[in-house]
Amino acid sequence: MEDEIRILFNNLRLLGCDLTMLQKATRVQLNSQMFQKANHKGMALLVHTLLCLFDEKSIRAQFQQCWFPYSMVEMRDFKQVAAKVIDDLIHKNKLSATDLTKGVMETAAGIRMWQSLRAVSDACLFDRLNHNANIVGRGIP
Repeated sequence: MEDEIRILFNNLRLLGCDLTMLQKATRVQLNSQMFQKANHKGMALLVHTLLCLFDEKSIRAQFQQCWFPYSMVEMRDFKQVAAKVIDDLIHKNKLSATDLTKGVMETAAGIRMWQSLRAVSDACLFDRLNHNANIVGRGIP
């Protein structure tokens, strides 16, 4: 599990995420113990961050009414929007149907949460590389 966590945080850094700024802006601690018990705000922060990396403008706009989810009502709305965004990304073949499920978002704990976040971060990296395919083909100067 430690590898999943390390790879997830490294992927986020490679994607240009400022983890310190995310923590300060939301007051949610990002660390390897954050999903030892249910942590819905931590789940929401990482899911929102990763999903927005696929298409910043359109996906962020979909979350406009429910970001950041402070109450249980806002969290319910967040999960509904996240599920819709995930379904859209599955239909566009950017995510697999098993990468991040509603069940995983409901529990927001344990190794499955880490594995799901890592799978989404991997998919986001692949998507980013596909958009910048000319960089991959050129190699290192």
